[in-house]
Amino acid sequence: MTVAEFAERVKGNLPYTPTGQQEKLIAALSRFCSRNASPRSIFLLNGYAGTGKTSVTAALVNTLHEVGINSILLAPTGRAAKVFGNFAKRQAFTIHRKIYRQPGIGEASTIASVCENHHTDTFFIVDEASMISTQTDSGTNILEDLIQYVYTAEGCRLILLGDTAQLPPVGMTESPAMSIPVLHSYGLAVTKVTMTETVRQASQSGILYNATSIRRQMKSEQLSAPVLTVSPFDDVITLDSESLEDALTTAYSSGEIDDTILITRSNRRAVDFNNAIRRRIFDKEEELTKGELLLVAKNNYYFTSQKKNKLDFIANGDIARIEQVYGTEWAYGLRFADLKITLIDRNVTLDVKVILNSLTSDSPALQTDKYQKLANDIIDDNNKFDPLTPYGIRLKMLKQDPHFNALHARIPVLKQIARFYVWIIRGTPMIVQLFVVYFGLPSIGITLPAFPSAVVVFSLSVGAYCSETIRAAIEAVPTGQMEAAYCVGMSYPQAMLRIVLPQAAKTAFPPLSNSLIGLVKDTSLAYSVTIVEVLATAQRIASRTYDYFWLYLEAGFIYLIICTVLTQLQRVAEKKMEKISS
Repeated sequence: MTVAEFAERVKGNLPYTPTGQQEKLIAALSRFCSRNASPRSIFLLNGYAGTGKTSVTAALVNTLHEVGINSILLAPTGRAAKVFGNFAKRQAFTIHRKIYRQPGIGEASTIASVCENHHTDTFFIVDEASMISTQTDSGTNILEDLIQYVYTAEGCRLILLGDTAQLPPVGMTESPAMSIPVLHSYGLAVTKVTMTETVRQASQSGILYNATSIRRQMKSEQLSAPVLTVSPFDDVITLDSESLEDALTTAYSSGEIDDTILITRSNRRAVDFNNAIRRRIFDKEEELTKGELLLVAKNNYYFTSQKKNKLDFIANGDIARIEQVYGTEWAYGLRFADLKITLIDRNVTLDVKVILNSLTSDSPALQTDKYQKLANDIIDDNNKFDPLTPYGIRLKMLKQDPHFNALHARIPVLKQIARFYVWIIRGTPMIVQLFVVYFGLPSIGITLPAFPSAVVVFSLSVGAYCSETIRAAIEAVPTGQMEAAYCVGMSYPQAMLRIVLPQAAKTAFPPLSNSLIGLVKDTSLAYSVTIVEVLATAQRIASRTYDYFWLYLEAGFIYLIICTVLTQLQRVAEKKMEKISS
């Protein structure tokens, strides 16, 4: 088959008529896939999002299959592999799973080694190649290992698909896999095609206009602050921080939840937005609820192996819907939940265990040190293993342990304890709380004198109400204040201490002062647990003189004087706070 005939077959496998740039790409790919190409050649496709590079690649894969040439689809992450595979209607693998061999039981090395490539005359097509790194935490050079794996076998070559405008690998300023000099350093002849003609978006799209403008700015030697153009486009609007909540509420109520997406620049801010949206827009206070969506943060091969289906693994980036929450448990210093989930893009239902300690983590998944500690705790668990069980056997069983293989998620337990505490205190009368502590606790072996009992109850009671006051005051501070603090380089504690709390204090001070005045009046309840205070003194004198009216009036007058003094102090303090803030 000639190069021209091969190109025509690729065009025939496209569901549409190719553009001019796509025709040139197909011609270049056809030449690269011919037997006349150099065995040490590599094809580099740099395509803007929406240019149709994935569609052309899918047509190429189908054409190779039709003419009897093998191809292997790869991607750096599990999610990218799934998307690529679905688009090409072929199975795709993660690079790690395809080219690396994990160390066996008893081997001294703990670092994965490159497998031997048993394929021949095969094209390895890698999507999202801009994410391929030359330096990782484990010390591996993924790009070098990938090139070594592919080109040590007869007739095998690489086709890399990527976009230089996308984020490079973590800790790097540019993507090495998209760099011609880097590829030349491995002794490879590079054929590069760049696609810029976007066909996915409408020509009058403000999103496309701004994306193209930012791309052009990125080519300049000195980057300036990006400027977004709003007019005359109807798909780009600007919002101030105070309007964001209303806009999100409208967006969520007018369509499906997954029709709305909020993009932020860090995991920490994503967690903050997630918590605020769950609480303030969807009124969800529970840890996890039926129908909620979860984002998988790490590839998982364990739970799919327990079920007979065509699903090979749960990928990092998969979206799962919670069908049922079976329960939660503490184990090995972490908190887990047993769930029934449905993977939306596969329509497969699975029973899984989730690590709740990563749902609100600053990092994408459970931190490495905590994950290593979990592994060590399981291996050293004497309730799970006989003391004489060899280490190799323990390590082998670790790989089949449901806690070690749990999906990554996280939830702050302290927050749930606080909610329970506030719920109990606000839902029961203070006098009942006094009776439980002073008269009830001795029945279970805990005895407190009258005065400490009263102090404990009054402190817990006023603390519950004050916590809600402070929470509301913090939430009343516009989110733009926190965003501005992040923009000038403040950390979360710095932003709270210097920006948010001073503003929240002004809002919280009046209701907190009212709580203090209310506490002064509530101390009269201490009489019910034998503490002699103002009301008890009046009662004792009245029981001897029978002058109840005037004595109780005097007791009330004493409370009135104390509360009046506190009220005046409150007003003075508020005026000083006004002057400071102005």
